Amino acid sequence: YAMIIIDTLVDYMVGKAPIYTIEDPEQEDSETDEAPIVTEYRKKLTALLNEKATLSLAELLRQGCIAGYSAIIAWVDEKGNIDYNEYPVQEVVPVFDVRGRLAMVLRVYEIDVQEGTQIVTKKRLEVYDDRYISYYISNGDGFTLDESEVATGNPIEHKAGRIPVAIYQNGQPAKYKDRIKSIGKSDLSFGSFDLIIAYAHGLSDKANLVEYLQDMYLLLTGVDVDEKEVLKMRKARAIALKDAKSKAEFIAQDQADGAVENFLTRLSKDIYD
Repeated sequence: YAMIIIDTLVDYMVGKAPIYTIEDPEQEDSETDEAPIVTEYRKKLTALLNEKATLSLAELLRQGCIAGYSAIIAWVDEKGNIDYNEYPVQEVVPVFDVRGRLAMVLRVYEIDVQEGTQIVTKKRLEVYDDRYISYYISNGDGFTLDESEVATGNPIEHKAGRIPVAIYQNGQPAKYKDRIKSIGKSDLSFGSFDLIIAYAHGLSDKANLVEYLQDMYLLLTGVDVDEKEVLKMRKARAIALKDAKSKAEFIAQDQADGAVENFLTRLSKDIYD
């Protein structure tokens, strides 16, 4: 879902929470023809979505629209519960191979550790590949394996069958090497981009028109003066007429630009639609 709508306007989507519906989520197992394992999966998935998916998706959208990508990391805790969370893009560094496939994901963040009697802030590095999760701690100019994780395994095999991180890139579907068909890419930009260009041209022309309107022409009738004297009068905004039959007036362009305003309003509406 996130990879489809991540290109949608921020002020619209982030303010509207998604709603997840699954038919009869509380139905008894005996009331359905689905396999027991499907029933169990459906109920667990529904609980997982209701618990935190709305908040996570909102953060995914915010970060994706600002930074160009966002990330979710999934894991199984010590009790066997599946969990996931989104993380700031400042922490997550996706690494792609030359064919654009996700090769590994690095997560770098700061933690406080106790060294003797002091609390020291150090950088922690998590490395996710398609088989292992490795934990490192900063040590001088580099990183060493985090000894606090050795008891449970470091590196530890995650058994997810793929990198347990979803990277949502702006306008691109999440994909991995085993996926045959690419799905989910947003095609919204193909229509709106041309409209945005037209809107930019329209605004530019309107700005030129406003500049012209501010630069009115000075019409002098029955006045015998040279060009330099006309420029002086124009600059001083004072006109000296020596003959009673002489006449001076400013000429402005027609300011009735309703058609231009209607065009810009229509473009703006179509872009948002």
